[in-house]
This record gives sequence, C-alpha cells and structure tokens, in this order.
Amino acid sequence: MAGRKSVHVLLLPLHPLAYARYGQRLFLAQWNEKEHSSRAGRIYARTGGVSEAVKKTVEQIDPDKKIPVIPEQADGVPACKKLIERIQKGETEANFFEGMACNGGCVGGPKIIIKKEEGKERVDAYGDEAQYRTPLENPFVLELLERLGQGNGPLEHMVW
Repeated sequence: MAGRKSVHVLLLPLHPLAYARYGQRLFLAQWNEKEHSSRAGRIYARTGGVSEAVKKTVEQIDPDKKIPVIPEQADGVPACKKLIERIQKGETEANFFEGMACNGGCVGGPKIIIKKEEGKERVDAYGDEAQYRTPLENPFVLELLERLGQGNGPLEHMVW
C-alpha cells in the first residue's frame, strides 16, 4: 500500500539479539524471550490460551468496554469444522473464536512426549511464572511500539 512503512523483524533462534528494521532506522534490542514474554504469550500452546490472552489484553486496554470479548474454542479439526458451521448459521453468542487443530492445542500435537493434560499444566505453570500478564505491561513491547510510531495510539491513556 502506498504511504505505509513496512516492518521487518528477523529473530535469530540461536543468537541473543533480535534485529528490527523500521524505515531507515535500525535498532538492536537485547532479547531473552523467557524473561520478556508475558503470560498471555506463554499460554498460546494450549486450547483456550489464545482466547484468554486476547480477552485479558482487551480488558486491560479498555476495562469499561461495552462489548466484552466472548470467546469460544474448538479443539481438534472436526470441532473446528463444526464451530465454523455454527458461526455461519449464527448459532453462537461468541465474538472471538479460537480453533486448535490439535486436541488440547499444540500441547496435544503429533510429536508430544508427555500427555496433553500434563502439557497444559506445564504451559499454565510457565505462564504463571511470567513477569508480565499481557504485552501491555512489558516495557520492551512499549518501547518497540514507541519506536515504530505507535506510542500515541489507543493505549496512551493507560497508566504504566
């Protein structure tokens, strides 16, 4: 699109630095995903994790939101198909939908080495250890948004 600047992010999995390029500016951020990830990001690997993360983040952005996030999840491909059919027929009150192809989410995927229930427990425990509940509490995310020119957007009213 004309007039829009693109953002390119390259994460090097074996290197402790993340490089981000915005327009002509290049900046380097110290990166340790275990220290900087939020609970919201850490729980994506299990069914309901994405829904919980979105709901908590939206509530944090606007606690008085007149239309709350009402999530509904589907667990496994057949359930995802049924959920899509229900959406098309208007048979749901939800306004946010999460579909996980694997039963239980990624923790129930084809290469699991522990039972999905234990995987969910471990994902939740890992999420509970996070320093931040949502990305909105993470100073590294806020700094990145500021550098990208997004610091004066809809979040400016929040007290950090």
